[in-house]
Amino acid sequence: MEQLENYICKELGWCHCGSLRESITLLQLVLEEFDRCRDDKNWDACQSMIDRLLCKEQNEALYYSYLYMLHANGLIEHGGSIAGAWISERGSEVLEQINQYSGRSH
Repeated sequence: MEQLENYICKELGWCHCGSLRESITLLQLVLEEFDRCRDDKNWDACQSMIDRLLCKEQNEALYYSYLYMLHANGLIEHGGSIAGAWISERGSEVLEQINQYSGRSH
């Protein structure tokens, strides 16, 4: 797990304090949902899951701030609205690394 933490901190500019492991787990779940959004038939379901994972109903500012962080780090791309984003090539690469380091295959 230390290798994964070092990778994420280097790639995304995160620090090692706080709840880094839990934050990486959330990042993994969110990126997996954005990856699932590539398939149009899953669009509504995965967007709903992203909304739930990022607590959109409880804290819309937090929801959008997390999306802005993902976009600023090049992990997602979007057209007219960030709420309709999709995973970027870099996002796919980071997700692949997270899955590899954590022992999960995607």
